[in-house]
Amino acid sequence: MIVVCKQRRPFVSVNQTNQKSIVAQRGRVAMRVQIGGLQGPAGEPGIPGAGGETVAVIKKARGSIGGHRIVRSVSATEVAYADSGDITNSDDVLGLTLNAGADGDDVQVLTDGEHTFAGWAWTPLETIYLNGSGLMTQTEPSAPADAFAIAVGYASSETSMRVRIGIPIEL
Repeated sequence: MIVVCKQRRPFVSVNQTNQKSIVAQRGRVAMRVQIGGLQGPAGEPGIPGAGGETVAVIKKARGSIGGHRIVRSVSATEVAYADSGDITNSDDVLGLTLNAGADGDDVQVLTDGEHTFAGWAWTPLETIYLNGSGLMTQTEPSAPADAFAIAVGYASSETSMRVRIGIPIEL
């Protein structure tokens, strides 16, 4: 590759000699630049990931957020609890938290997929709805306690659910 300056004369000529280095030349001066090196140290471990065939995103917690709760997007990078009693939350429901986090911590949010939690006691094959403060219920929402209804998934067993965020319906 030849880089040409405004005077249309060669400025720097770069010839790749192998996959580990390149030679850059300007006039009579040549320099070999190493482009490969040893593997660096391992980075910090991330938060546990979701299982296969799932879709999860990592967002920052706005306020303290518990695990296994439904959250909504409050910005491009932050989530907070979703609440069926607040109509302004209806279009922002994102998914299920897989870990807890304090304000500003990373929170993994399952937006589509299967999740198991031993603390659940669902009725299998029944719809799961958003309730208040990010909690879930299998009781259909109703006004005036709820401003909108949204299915957040269904129970695949007593301790598992398939997360699939539905379309909100104003009550």
